[in-house]
Amino acid sequence: MANIKSAEKQARQALVRKERNQQTKSSVRTAEKKLRTLIAGGDKAKVEEALREFTSKMDKAAQKGMIKKNTASRKIGRMNSFIFKGGNAAPVAKAAAKKATTKKAAAKATATT
Repeated sequence: MANIKSAEKQARQALVRKERNQQTKSSVRTAEKKLRTLIAGGDKAKVEEALREFTSKMDKAAQKGMIKKNTASRKIGRMNSFIFKGGNAAPVAKAAAKKATTKKAAAKATATT
């Protein structure tokens, strides 16, 4: 155990952060597992709701630094393609929507029109 007051405080903070990180990662894993089981079940409305929840949790985890942004984007994209690859509905993933609204995309859109 630390002898210095600031080191003791840092140790306490580390424990709080560790617990918070574990909760976030666990909720992401749970959302992914729930989505996969609903996909196997086949109820489209429940699958789309679970996909929204999974996307939200992945994006929040990426913002907090639990996982890398590219990892979150890749997993969201794979889930989208897995769900909608044979269906009629074209998914609009949150990551794709963000990408389209960037300044560069807007500049390209105005330059081509």
